[in-house]
Amino acid sequence: MKPMVIAGIALALFGAFVLFSDGFSFGSQRSVLRVGDLEVSAEERTTVPDWVGVVAIAGGVLLVGAGALRRQ
Repeated sequence: MKPMVIAGIALALFGAFVLFSDGFSFGSQRSVLRVGDLEVSAEERTTVPDWVGVVAIAGGVLLVGAGALRRQ
């Protein structure tokens, strides 16, 4: 398979995962308060919106289509 087709399939699978799962989220920690040796940190969770999944699926389909057309 061509790399463009593989990338398209991977992108479409990622988009389907984001769209059909409960949501893909990632977290980051940041220091809120630091006094001497005492440090208080907070974790912030950010969820990837559903429209990112739709765009990823559409882009994946376009990449697979472009890869298939270049093969001919």
